[in-house]
Amino acid sequence: MITGEADITLFQLLEKIKKGTFVDPILKGTSPGLLDEIPFPDYSLVEFDTYSRVLDNSRCVSILSSRGCPYNCVFCNSTIMGAGKTVRYRSPENISSRNP
Repeated sequence: MITGEADITLFQLLEKIKKGTFVDPILKGTSPGLLDEIPFPDYSLVEFDTYSRVLDNSRCVSILSSRGCPYNCVFCNSTIMGAGKTVRYRSPENISSRNP
């Protein structure tokens, strides 16, 4: 299991599994720097026909433009998993450059 952000740690975990050196059952996720540096998913792999969300008569998926939350709700998974309260955003230019 990876706690926190898994963008970097997931790849490290997969490398350890491939090499047979995986030991820790719980890993602390490493927070990436700027969100703009995290690549967007490869939308060519998404089967949009299987999605039920529709916007302007087209099926769609969400793009997450931020991470973190300044609140501390007891029911929130981010609070439970220790994600912290730091709020970070992708730049508007980074988001508007996407056209899946």
